[in-house]
Amino acid sequence: NSLEVGRSSTKAVVASSIAILIFNLILTQLILI
Repeated sequence: NSLEVGRSSTKAVVASSIAILIFNLILTQLILI
């Protein structure tokens, strides 16, 4: 159970970090345009 919780939490962290990266890329593109 603890391993499953760790995996799910890491997946959430990775997903959030990727979302932030994509958001930053979109913001930079809008600013450049």
